[in-house]
Amino acid sequence: TVELLRAALLPPATSEAPARPIPTVVPPKDDASERRRLTRVALGGELGAAMLYGGHGISPAFAPLLRFLMGSRTWGGRLNVVAPAFGADASAQGGKAIIRQETLSLDMTATWPADGTFAAVASAGGGGYHWHVTGQGVAPNVGHAAERWGGILEAGAGALLRLGGHLGLLLDAQALWFVPPLVVRVAGADAGRSGQPTLLTTLGFWGVL
Repeated sequence: TVELLRAALLPPATSEAPARPIPTVVPPKDDASERRRLTRVALGGELGAAMLYGGHGISPAFAPLLRFLMGSRTWGGRLNVVAPAFGADASAQGGKAIIRQETLSLDMTATWPADGTFAAVASAGGGGYHWHVTGQGVAPNVGHAAERWGGILEAGAGALLRLGGHLGLLLDAQALWFVPPLVVRVAGADAGRSGQPTLLTTLGFWGVL
């Protein structure tokens, strides 16, 4: 009776080995799809405000900013329209000159990193400018109006705050070189001249499709 009871308390013998866990296979990341996302060409635009300041006797001017964008998340091109810029003037003893400015330029941009909340933007390009100058003379001087056209070279850097994958805020600063440079004369005296370079700062809200 004792032997039977001891045998009943022993676990049954088994010849089967314990089951081993089946390893999980993780599919590799689709690198080709990621490259397509980063290099896909998209269209977009930017709307904001701009300030032109060249010093040398000419006060700052303020203008709306409009940009058209095309490119990838790293490389791109943009068409920049800063017009009309009001507020600039140059004064001398014989009177004052009121200056209205417009610039149109095309530049290339490089943005790094391609992903993330913050990015740096570098740009370089060129275009043209237009100045309309209206003179206000102090008697016996008489004011006259004049138009000037020319080219610009530009280089700049900016900081981008991404608000998701398609929207963002861009703070940009560019140096502009006017070709030829401009001199404003009031009653025969040099009242001001274009800065070489002139500083263009912009703040805009941009979006891409």
